[in-house]
Amino acid sequence: MMVAMLLEGLREGVFAFLVGVLVIVATGSEWQLGLYATLSSLVSLASYGLVGRTLQPQQRRAAAFVGSLLATAAVLPLFADVTFLTLMVMGVGTAVAYPLFIIPVTSTAFDVIGANPHAVRDRAEYVVMRELALNVGRVLSVAGFLLLIAWRQTPTLLAAYLAFTSLALVGAALWMPQSVPERKPK
Repeated sequence: MMVAMLLEGLREGVFAFLVGVLVIVATGSEWQLGLYATLSSLVSLASYGLVGRTLQPQQRRAAAFVGSLLATAAVLPLFADVTFLTLMVMGVGTAVAYPLFIIPVTSTAFDVIGANPHAVRDRAEYVVMRELALNVGRVLSVAGFLLLIAWRQTPTLLAAYLAFTSLALVGAALWMPQSVPERKPK
């Protein structure tokens, strides 16, 4: 799970800020950034609700894989052009797809922690290790982004970097355990 968390962090690092920057650069309008954030958040809310209510534990790995592929595919319209419309398509696509990935990955991570007989005693350490892996991935992706823009700053290159970091989600889904051992009663 640590590798899966690191790969998830690779995607989260740049997506946390770069999409907002691209909306501002493409539109020059803070209002359109607010519109982008509102619409993608509403779609995301509905998607999280639907996935959270319907996803079964045995479907987690498949859902994470499908969600990772869809989240990566959502970036592809940016290769045509970085406009408000293509950014909205990406935002809505990501808002639909990301819950399919993140809910099963997060649930599985905590199930792995809970399956350990020492989890009660060591739960803080396990959560810290999970967060450490996520943050190492975030730092690596931001460092890669900084190196990239120091070299060249083109919209196509930024779209390629977003697609590359989104592909890390596919790796994370593949690194998830097939199943989590049952928690043994004390």
